[in-house]
Amino acid sequence: MKKIIFVFAVVVSSFGMTNAQTAKTSSTSPVAATAAPAERTPEARGKELVAKINTACQLKDDQWSKVNEISVDFFTKQDALRGQKRTMDVTSFDKKMNELKSNRDKALSAVLTPEQNRKFEAAKAEEKANKASDKK
Repeated sequence: MKKIIFVFAVVVSSFGMTNAQTAKTSSTSPVAATAAPAERTPEARGKELVAKINTACQLKDDQWSKVNEISVDFFTKQDALRGQKRTMDVTSFDKKMNELKSNRDKALSAVLTPEQNRKFEAAKAEEKANKASDKK
């Protein structure tokens, strides 16, 4: 009888441990509301970036459409580059990713006014600082 109870306890506890390791999401969770970057389309990520830039810089309508186009183009190229990541060494991947980011920032600078550009750069620096503090 003791063996049966012991086996039953082991089975129940192992079921509990495997169940605890699966990701549980609720509809009220902020994490559940946003998908992982790889699961979102370039268009969705572009709109998210435009919304952040708009919050920082108060874009005009014509700027919004240009910034959206630049963002979607960037994320499309970024996805293509990430698809090639396994065939590249880390250094060349990082170099190409930095080129993409630099080209995106140059294109955005051409669309934004000098004042908006300063606000955009300040927002980027703040976000970078926040990411660095989150890693600690």
